[in-house]
Amino acid sequence: MKRILNVVLGVFCLALAAAESPQIEPIVFALQSGHMTGEAKCIGTWEFKDGVWSSSGKGWETLAPQLYSGRKEITLEADLTFPVDGKGAVGVQLGIIYAGRNGNNGCAALYYPAEKKLKLGELSSRNGKVTQKVRLERSMDLGDHFSIRLEPAPKSHYYVNINGERVARFFFGLVIFQRSGIVSVDMPVSSAEFSLSATMPYAPVVAFGDSITHHCRWQGEVADRLGLSIANCGVAGEGTPGGLERFETDVIALQPRTVVIFEGTNNAKPLSALDDIDKMVQLARQKEIRVILCELLPRSDDRDVTGFNAALKEYAAMQKLPVIDWYHVIDDGTGKPAQKYGGGIHPNKEGVKAMADYVLSRPEWTALLKGE
Repeated sequence: MKRILNVVLGVFCLALAAAESPQIEPIVFALQSGHMTGEAKCIGTWEFKDGVWSSSGKGWETLAPQLYSGRKEITLEADLTFPVDGKGAVGVQLGIIYAGRNGNNGCAALYYPAEKKLKLGELSSRNGKVTQKVRLERSMDLGDHFSIRLEPAPKSHYYVNINGERVARFFFGLVIFQRSGIVSVDMPVSSAEFSLSATMPYAPVVAFGDSITHHCRWQGEVADRLGLSIANCGVAGEGTPGGLERFETDVIALQPRTVVIFEGTNNAKPLSALDDIDKMVQLARQKEIRVILCELLPRSDDRDVTGFNAALKEYAAMQKLPVIDWYHVIDDGTGKPAQKYGGGIHPNKEGVKAMADYVLSRPEWTALLKGE
């Protein structure tokens, strides 16, 4: 009898978990059988003709989706054709941060035909100069064509498959959909088949924000200590217009019970963020998703963070929404970020821990996060 009860209880728990875990549809950007799915955003000169995308071979050219997304589990595969004696590089990259035309743009798997080597490592562009910080390389002779597939592996690593053979397991970091795609450097490349898809396991809470969510990962500290799954839907460098643009794909489509919105620090005028945040709030409410708002942290520049925080609290009171008032946690007493917490825009590990300590010290916030 006890065994039967255990079986029944197990089935009930599985059914409950299934009910709690909606199917999350992936975002897909692809060229298959001459037909495009999604909209391309090209850096450099790419041309789509007769069912094939081709680059010019002049400089650094990336073929990536128009949409950017905080969904972190990306699979990227492509068939690539290029000159057998090409002097540049060809391959794919997974975007890591949104950094404009300069700075680190992602981690790439690039093949150098002249050297007959596959090189893995960070790819960046600064003042028109493209460099790859090589972390791992393998000698390979791929001729003028190869198929490549990157697929998620545990602990932010990716499996690198060439022509159907797994050749490496490599750390690609916390990737984003934007700036992920095909890359050519100083070499003409064509592709008639590729696919880029991004998804994320279901989590009852979505942390939605910029680099303080994406890189600093306050939500990871909170989640670990609460025993709760919180999805990291941060995108570094983002202002609220970008956040509003992806709110449907990175919050609504993930069907959480709660979203924590922590946006505005990258707006040149933080007060301009309120209108976008209100639109996010209304979109969430239409789908019966609970909303928690967050104060901005202190900054060392002259952006009006305190004015934004006051306006945010006034707005939240009108909307009857909770606000996590993190400003005073990181403030050194003069309106600047405390040195012990990093002294900059991004809190260090101690700062993130202090932020988490503050959230966990408030039973009403932990109850909201846990859905109680």
